[in-house]
Amino acid sequence: MEFIPAPILDNEDERLKAVERTGAMYFHADNLYDIYCFLAKEITNCPVSWTGLIDNKNQYCLASDGLPEEIGKDIPREETFCQFALNAKSPLIISDMTKDKRFKYHPAVKENFVKFYAGFPIITTDGYILGTLCVSDNKVRKLSINKIELLKKLSQKLAYQLEIQHNFQSKNAETLIEILDKITSKFKNI
Repeated sequence: MEFIPAPILDNEDERLKAVERTGAMYFHADNLYDIYCFLAKEITNCPVSWTGLIDNKNQYCLASDGLPEEIGKDIPREETFCQFALNAKSPLIISDMTKDKRFKYHPAVKENFVKFYAGFPIITTDGYILGTLCVSDNKVRKLSINKIELLKKLSQKLAYQLEIQHNFQSKNAETLIEILDKITSKFKNI
């Protein structure tokens, strides 16, 4: 048997536009997102945490803590666990991936690199899931309700930061265009 990717969402086109709007995949600002991974690890005591946005082809890792470097920043979407977290606004928590029919044939699960996975959706204010804040372990785990709630709030803060960043970039671009228009009009009058 082989690992089968998650089905594509009905609202995938709109979701992809929301991912694109963040612009986060096009500039390297890992230090902005490192804190989310660090806190996720601290909350759960898991050895690995990462956060990523998922477009139509890849999961772009914004930051990670404990993820092997050879995995890289871009992971093909069809190879990720996180693609399954795009289907619901609630967290995807798998205590033992070897017993879950969606994941038991994934190479990382078959090779015992990952047994526990929890993906917390990064949801925009207009309801689109951009990607996930995740933790994983190579042993079976359970998360308490309190830890789940803390990670939900952490992923909400991450979504807020991504939206604020986009708004800031848009405002800066608008201001720059206004300044260029004023300069151009001055030169036309000379």
